[in-house]
Amino acid sequence: MHSSTVWTGAKRGAHTRAVLPWNSIERLRDHFGDYVLVVTCRNCRHSRELTPAFLARHCRAGWDETLAKIVGRFRCRCGKKSVDVQVGFNRKPRGWVKNPS
Repeated sequence: MHSSTVWTGAKRGAHTRAVLPWNSIERLRDHFGDYVLVVTCRNCRHSRELTPAFLARHCRAGWDETLAKIVGRFRCRCGKKSVDVQVGFNRKPRGWVKNPS
């Protein structure tokens, strides 16, 4: 009996997203909130994905809050403030130009 049948032998590709630096988006409302923020601690490597809807509910300005203000307040569960923030898309955003030149 073969161990590689049609449903077990095929390697599934990892679910990857297009990841950009956090400063590629100015406000939470940009791109209709259709993205996630991937926050990774530089110290303990803990990672978390945050949606703009979650952040808008917890910010004073709501959807008009700038990402620069939000990223400046991020803190890991270990207490360190040194985090890497990236923007992750499941698909290419509408109106996003591959080569803007």
